[in-house]
Amino acid sequence: MIANLISIIVGIVFIAFFAGFNLDNKCDVSLVFYTFKNIPVFFTILVSFAVGMLCSLPFALVHRTKKAKAQKEPKAKKNSAEKKNPEKAESAGTSEEKPSETKENSPQQNPGSN
Repeated sequence: MIANLISIIVGIVFIAFFAGFNLDNKCDVSLVFYTFKNIPVFFTILVSFAVGMLCSLPFALVHRTKKAKAQKEPKAKKNSAEKKNPEKAESAGTSEEKPSETKENSPQQNPGSN
């Protein structure tokens, strides 16, 4: 938890230094119908990064919902199988094998008794 906090603080400090040193570097940003003049390069970088994140957000959400549905389906199939035939589901889940007889737990026979 502390490592996350420290890494976030270091990242913010790095961004602040980058912004401070690049405020004097200016450029023109041309959109199709309008041109913004004398925009700091740092601001252009931040806006393009934010737009990229917004464009990738729907894909990430769709991937997450598909993954969640895929994980729920096997559980739903298992529950439906238990509801249809509860005896089979119980016996399949708790199958116990009897130990095979060995010399130690088999009845002892005396060779001279017969």
